[in-house]
Amino acid sequence: MIDPKSDYWRKNIGDVVFQMMRAPADEAAERLQNQFDAVEGAHIMQDPEMTADKAASIFNSSKLTAAKAASIINDKNLLAERAASIFDNANLSADKAASIFDNANLSADKAASIFDNANLSVAKLADIFGNANLSNDRATSIFNLMTRAIADLASVFNDADVDAAKAAYVTENTTKDVADLASIFDNANLSADKAASIADNTNLTEAKLQSILDNTNLSIQKGQEIVDAMSDPTKIGTGGRRGVIGDDWNDNKMTSRDSASVTPTALSKIFQNFRPEWSGTDFSVSGGEIYTTKNPGYTSTPSIIAVGTWGFKAKLGDTDNSYDWRIVFISSATGDSGDGYVFYKYGGGSFRLARLDSGTYTDLISTTASSDTNYHEYKVTRDSDGNMEIFEDGVSKGTTVDTTYTSSSYIVLRGSYGAYFDNLEVG
Repeated sequence: MIDPKSDYWRKNIGDVVFQMMRAPADEAAERLQNQFDAVEGAHIMQDPEMTADKAASIFNSSKLTAAKAASIINDKNLLAERAASIFDNANLSADKAASIFDNANLSADKAASIFDNANLSVAKLADIFGNANLSNDRATSIFNLMTRAIADLASVFNDADVDAAKAAYVTENTTKDVADLASIFDNANLSADKAASIADNTNLTEAKLQSILDNTNLSIQKGQEIVDAMSDPTKIGTGGRRGVIGDDWNDNKMTSRDSASVTPTALSKIFQNFRPEWSGTDFSVSGGEIYTTKNPGYTSTPSIIAVGTWGFKAKLGDTDNSYDWRIVFISSATGDSGDGYVFYKYGGGSFRLARLDSGTYTDLISTTASSDTNYHEYKVTRDSDGNMEIFEDGVSKGTTVDTTYTSSSYIVLRGSYGAYFDNLEVG
């Protein structure tokens, strides 16, 4: 600490502290306001004879303005660890504390050092951080400079005293790396429900949210839990680690599905609609995969996707041509009797993409592929110009162009004699 201003001050600081400790808080606060400058005030509040209880009461008094308190707190003679102990004390209200932190006389650097100090509990930090007297912009400026542990920052965002709107504003406007924000959202101290309310808030733009969801510091698991809890999962868009519809059937259900928080996903994306509801009784599920129990059997789920990528795993029950699997990836109906496009394979290796016109098949691609009963990876793509391409195990098996149908209501899985499907990704 620097020396006080005068020999008199050096000799009498103890007496001043003693007098202020004995005086009522309002009287001591009035003296601090009117008789001492910031340097002197800092020495008084730093003095070991001044208890945190009394210091907090003095700072809380209406006789000491937030501006003067901020100047005292900002002085280098009042150390961050001491200031943190004062702000942590129950005698200093969150309202007054927030007003002090919001005041321009307290630098963002000093404020951040206090927020970072372990003497300020996470609970009290959240009380102050979330208080309306601390503006969103000021909270963001302090947050930018904080180095407190990710777990603590997650706890602050999770605290009921920090509303979703404020947390969303800070998340949107902070200069902290997206990787740090992703780590906060991934931390167990920030619940998926609270993270979802932050993600839903209009203060957090879709672009910033997507950058967080795409960052690998946010696990697929936690990201999916957050999106599952969002009121508007369409806000996550597509691209990177994001998809529209996904199903791994690892919950061994086709209806009344379990969320990601119950059963981890094997898929590598965060989906707007994860583990959707599937119709009918023609398919069963076991061991994290679905299979036909009827010949032919159908199951469907709503899908408006008409441009994108449909990826999945499938296998046949036999290599005879009477065995097949089919996916109507763009469909107006819950079976293959409507309008749309169907991608399918027979047991003998015949591999096709066709247009459906009221259930009538017109082949657009007809080729051959593997003929066995093993799982293979399949994909069909379609762009806005109607360009389509089909793949088996990453190898292109043909292209075509058709623009007859540009909208969809369902995605339909069909199979005969025990066709299997797994790991559906639409995006």
